[in-house]
Amino acid sequence: MIETAEEISGKASVKIMLGDNRGALTDCNRAIQINPDFAEAYYYRGLVKTELGDKQGALSDYNQVIQINPNYPTVFNNRGLVKKGLGDKQGALSDYSRAIQIAPEDAEAYFNRGTIKNELGDKQGALSDYNRAAVLFEKQGNKEMYLFVIKCRQNLEKGFWERLFS
Repeated sequence: MIETAEEISGKASVKIMLGDNRGALTDCNRAIQINPDFAEAYYYRGLVKTELGDKQGALSDYNQVIQINPNYPTVFNNRGLVKKGLGDKQGALSDYSRAIQIAPEDAEAYFNRGTIKNELGDKQGALSDYNRAAVLFEKQGNKEMYLFVIKCRQNLEKGFWERLFS
C-alpha cells in the first residue's frame, strides 16, 4: 500500500508531539517528495526545523507554506517568531499583524504582536494588544495564558508610570 503525503504528514505530526523530531523530519521530507504542493508537510517541517535550531530552514519552509496557502494564520504567527529570533522585529510585527488580519480571534498573535511592539518602543500599542490577548485567552478558557498576559501588561504599565514620574 502506497501512503499519501497527507498520511505521512499525519505521522510526522504525531512524531512531533512525541518529541521525535528526526523521525518527523524524515516523514515531512517524504511527504514533500510525494506532493511538493502539500502545505502541511512544509508547516510541520518548519516546526521541526525551529525545534532543531535551523531558523533559516524554518523560515524557508514557512515561506513555502504561505506561497501555497496565503491565508494560514498559524504559519504567519510561527514565521513571526522565527523572524524575531533572527532579529527581524519589523518582519515579525508584519507577520503577527497578518495573522490577526486573517484570524482576529488569535489570542497568541495578539500577545506576540504586543511583545514585539513593546520591544520596538510602542508601549501603548503593546498595552492594547495585551488587553485584546487577555480578553481572548479568558474567552477561550486559557486561564494560564490569561494570567500571564495580565502580568506582562502590569509590568509594562508599571514601567510606563515609573518612567513618566522619574
